[in-house]
Amino acid sequence: MGNSASSPKAKGNAYKSKSVAKKKADAGQREAAKDKSMQEFVERIFEASGALRSLEAGETLIEQGVTAGKMFFIKEGRVDLVLKREGDTDVELATRSTGDVLGELSLLLGHPAAATAKAATTLTVLEVDQQKLLKLLADDNLSAGQLFKVVATYLSERISELSGRMRSVVTKGQAPGKTASLPTTDISHARAKFGLASDQRLIGVYQCSVRREVNAVKEQHAHFGVLYIFDSTLCFDLKMFAFNKQMVIDNADIVSFLRSEPAEGNANTVEVQSKGQSVELQINEDFEEACLLMEACRLKAKTGALGKSRSHLSDGASGRAGEDGEAVSLEMFHVMLEPIIKGDKSEQDTLLHELDLHPEDWDHFLSVAKTLHYKKGEYVVQEGQASATLYQILRGALRVELLLPDQAQAVVVGYRQAGEMLGETSLLKEGRATASVAADQDTTVVAIEGRRLEQLFSTHPRLPSRFFCFLATYQAERLYKLTQSFAESQQPQVTISASLAISIEEVINNPAYCGVLRKYLLRSEADAAAASNEEERARFLGLLTLFDFYVYAQAPPTPLPRPPPPFRGETKAPRRPPS
Repeated sequence: MGNSASSPKAKGNAYKSKSVAKKKADAGQREAAKDKSMQEFVERIFEASGALRSLEAGETLIEQGVTAGKMFFIKEGRVDLVLKREGDTDVELATRSTGDVLGELSLLLGHPAAATAKAATTLTVLEVDQQKLLKLLADDNLSAGQLFKVVATYLSERISELSGRMRSVVTKGQAPGKTASLPTTDISHARAKFGLASDQRLIGVYQCSVRREVNAVKEQHAHFGVLYIFDSTLCFDLKMFAFNKQMVIDNADIVSFLRSEPAEGNANTVEVQSKGQSVELQINEDFEEACLLMEACRLKAKTGALGKSRSHLSDGASGRAGEDGEAVSLEMFHVMLEPIIKGDKSEQDTLLHELDLHPEDWDHFLSVAKTLHYKKGEYVVQEGQASATLYQILRGALRVELLLPDQAQAVVVGYRQAGEMLGETSLLKEGRATASVAADQDTTVVAIEGRRLEQLFSTHPRLPSRFFCFLATYQAERLYKLTQSFAESQQPQVTISASLAISIEEVINNPAYCGVLRKYLLRSEADAAAASNEEERARFLGLLTLFDFYVYAQAPPTPLPRPPPPFRGETKAPRRPPS
């Protein structure tokens, strides 16, 4: 018998192992060459519009909380990124070295720096003014597209790096909760977006998916959108990946609302029929409220068009009735309040706006997109799977899962809601999925494969600069929010054992507790007075008055009963307290 190590099976396994190792080595060499090529390209761009700057170890390049208006390319040396915390030790986030770029969050978002960048060694950087860089890119679409793609890739790597640090403390019982993704509404901005008069009241805002039918031709794809219900109009802000499109329907032009039967796929669906078109809406949350409100607005608009008074609507107008039998009226709903309005946009915002996607790009994206449906529990993509597809959720929700070494099952590390994107990291790096994504409920997504995007870019050479500028901005916003979350997670937390919990009855009956609480109220009132905050001072004075009344002015509370003495083998009658 020959040695088993020299058997055909063993030789085959050895050959296979060598083949796999060679493929990995070749892939690593290609990745290294690609990284070097990207660095050389970025360096050329910065050399064309920037200047050299040198720093000694320990000097600050970027100060946390400051908007510098500069970007930096590291030619030589290392930089430490440090998260400064008031009254506490600093947290080191990461180290950047030769070939890295800093200051991109300020360029793309206009936010102050989220962390301090300090030279860890003698440092040489190329420093470029952001506005000068944007003006240079505005005249060179090819370079703009390449640079924003590189920046988006850098940001993606930093998101993965910071996410990895945050995941290191994730356990099965600490999965993040699901949060609604509907943002706080800026009403004046919404009016301006849809070209409405300043007296138009915003009554409600709802997430929905939208599908339009014009002249008996229905759109192939539904779109994620936000429905704004105003007094006289239904307004839709539709979103597909990087592009937003607005649509307005006058309430007076609406003929009727037709609900679909609650068959499979048609739950919470209503068709808005108006002159020349119909719009199919699927509203997953607060569907009944949205339908009642749209009908109330339609009736009011119809009544106004006929020249009738508002009272006629509530007294005799026919229409859909509520469950109590009364006609639906706008008075049933609260008008949304006006928020604080931000200042004017800067020149930098204007330059970035020139790189926004154009209206005609909407149709280009739709031409290469496809709609996919997933049942609850089905996987959209699995960890380690080759993937280069960009997804956007039209309706439903997805959960992000990771396989951790010390966990038998995958751990849920996040959720993605309607309107959000995923897959951008794999698309940029043309690699494998770093996490699994599964449908948390029945979900519909629109998907664009990377190869279809490349075909689209080859026929529309100006599109890459606009698309990758959007993608870089989207990644920058994710990184900024992730950094804020990381900073909050590093704050020291005080936990109290359940055995130390006491009831309010014990607090009121204990003079020491009452004294501490009264001192707190007195100190708070004094601080408010020192700060000339009369409203806050009046609030604490009121609390102090109530506290004194309940604790001292009323009859003393009954003392808490004492626990019985321990049993020592014989029974004795309890002693009566002296009368």
